[in-house]
Amino acid sequence: MKILWRQKGRQSRKLLWFSVAFFLVAAGFSLLAGVLDDVSDALWLTLAIFFGLSAALTYLLREDVFSQAAILLGAVLGCIWCFGYTATVYQPAVFLAGEADMLRVELTEYAESRTSYGLAYGVLTEVDGSVCHHKVRIYLKDGSPDYAPGDVLTFSGSIRRADPDYRAALLQRGCFLIVRQEEEEICERSGAMTLLRRARILSHDLGERSRKLLPDDEGALLAAMLCGDKHGMSRDLERALTVSGIRHITAVSGLHVSILAGMLIRLLGKKRGLLAAVPVAVIYAAIVGFPASVVRAVVFLAFWAASFWLKEERDPLTALGGALILLLLINPFSALSASLLLSFSATLGLIVLAPPISQALHAPLKRVKWKPLHGVLHYVVSTIAASAAAILFTLPVNMLFFDTVPLIGLLTNLVVLWTVAIAMELGIVLLALSFVSMPAAAFFGAYAVSWPLRWIVLAAKTAASWRFAATDAGNLYLALFGLVTVLILLLWKKHRLEGKTAVILAFTMLFAAAALTAGERLVLGEMEVLSSGGQPVILIRGERISLINTGAQSEPAAMALEEAMSRWNAAGTGTVLCTSSQYRTQGGLAAVLRNQTPERLLLPAKSREISESFSDKNPLIYRESGTVRINDLSVELLCADEDLYACRVVGPHVSLLDLCGVKPEQVRAVLEDRVCTADYLLLDDRLMNDSVILLYLVQTIQPDRILVADSGFRTYGKEYNGVPTVALGYDGVRIRYVR
Repeated sequence: MKILWRQKGRQSRKLLWFSVAFFLVAAGFSLLAGVLDDVSDALWLTLAIFFGLSAALTYLLREDVFSQAAILLGAVLGCIWCFGYTATVYQPAVFLAGEADMLRVELTEYAESRTSYGLAYGVLTEVDGSVCHHKVRIYLKDGSPDYAPGDVLTFSGSIRRADPDYRAALLQRGCFLIVRQEEEEICERSGAMTLLRRARILSHDLGERSRKLLPDDEGALLAAMLCGDKHGMSRDLERALTVSGIRHITAVSGLHVSILAGMLIRLLGKKRGLLAAVPVAVIYAAIVGFPASVVRAVVFLAFWAASFWLKEERDPLTALGGALILLLLINPFSALSASLLLSFSATLGLIVLAPPISQALHAPLKRVKWKPLHGVLHYVVSTIAASAAAILFTLPVNMLFFDTVPLIGLLTNLVVLWTVAIAMELGIVLLALSFVSMPAAAFFGAYAVSWPLRWIVLAAKTAASWRFAATDAGNLYLALFGLVTVLILLLWKKHRLEGKTAVILAFTMLFAAAALTAGERLVLGEMEVLSSGGQPVILIRGERISLINTGAQSEPAAMALEEAMSRWNAAGTGTVLCTSSQYRTQGGLAAVLRNQTPERLLLPAKSREISESFSDKNPLIYRESGTVRINDLSVELLCADEDLYACRVVGPHVSLLDLCGVKPEQVRAVLEDRVCTADYLLLDDRLMNDSVILLYLVQTIQPDRILVADSGFRTYGKEYNGVPTVALGYDGVRIRYVR
């Protein structure tokens, strides 16, 4: 691994170690600022982290004075930059929190619809007559806003800091405030059109053209690949891309920039192509909104062009360090951005691990004399090496940020990547042709561009349908622990970690994760209970995901179901069971049915008033208590009144009683003459605040744990009468049980 220390023995990697120290300080500061309420505490704790990291890294490189100096300088400047950024950017923004009579906001992105409200991002330029300039997230009263970048909105509203649950995600975007509209707005169309906002409008227009020229998933996929515009993509396609491990082709990154640069080099030659590629890549980065992965790729391209023109040796690790510093100077909070970490870790894997794996796999190809076969095998080996290296280096980031990781990424990348470049190049020609003649572009799209896109969609959906295409992060932790153990033993025995060894270890870990996934799904079942802003939602994992209680607010209930389908790699929606008729007013069922077609829909008696737009779902109406079978669990319906049912979920080794929505005076009647003991008792605030009923429930049900919707635990602490109390959040409580 000497590649990390020196550039082929000529010079120490001072910029690389400088950027590592700077990044570690910024990452520590970002993590603490996202958790702590007082950012000054985060700054002082970051200073303590600085001393610890500096001591550790300088000890590791004690024989390299220049690297030690680079580390110390990077850590010092990192601390200074975090302090300066907080004082000049963050604190002035937070100081504005409160009510305001007049807010003026310039939008930087297209506003999005959230059914009951609108969501947008922009720049706050004026507060009660005082000029300012801060990025904000905006909640609008209009559920279907029609606003574009450059539009200026003026309205009365409130400003506040982001809640702790969302603060880290907003800080990574350089957004420190949330603006909520209170009164009707006044909109000035396209009042502040900078070049960047014009680029975002162009990106949106190109995406719309792609979707018009190509049908359904093909057009949406092309828009995502070329412009990063994923709004038209179906839920099924999004899930398939995620589970199959090729979601990265829709996140504009170094792959897309390299394809663009390669296209220019083939057309203009290497000298002219590289000269044109850098400004074209910068323009492309502006069109897609300067994501971290594209900025990194543009810096790489600039280093490559400079080294070519100056006839110097290329140093990709130095370029990687330079790109990292640039992004952290723009916003130090981006150090914990999942997209940044995935992009840089994947690139590091391609630089460090891909060459030895490729060398080990290419050795047998020397015996192949037939050129066509040799070319095919060369593509296969190169793709496997690059994919394996990227997957292994991004594995820790995936396990940190996501609950599931695809296991078949090597296979799907092998099948798909060769068509990505073809689809992008043909897509660029298609969009250029559309400005000349739409009929000609439609003909070209139907007979030339659609087939590689159709192949990608087919491969993704086929791979995602396999039962063990993805694994839970917990299984990967176990597999990774086994891999680390083997590595330690090899190093202890002083074995050389050659490319062949790395390949064997990588595939062994993936097979171990697949085996653990298969065993876990055969032996263990899983439920998830989460708050949705209204009534809690219970998700049950199986071949299909079942959902109990969609009387909740629309978006959280539907989003929870879709997220669980990706995380658990489910084939679709099984049973949807409403325990109350509140879905008519809160819209939970409508949001679910808008995107999913369940195998079975069960509604209470008054659900005869279901909207005609969902009449094709053929709901089953229940009026009395009964039992419903969902996978290996039984759901007992306990009637409180014609509108509302409690339910008891029972399995061989787990039970849960849901009484949310039941009035205190109804509880005894619901439980009368029934054996309703349960491991988990699910309550809302109304029952938690009735001390008589609460004591009766604890004594009757004898739960091991009480799950409380909303804020019950803040009143009663972390336990009640010796029973642990857990507050439900949007992340939910996961319950695993033996089948």
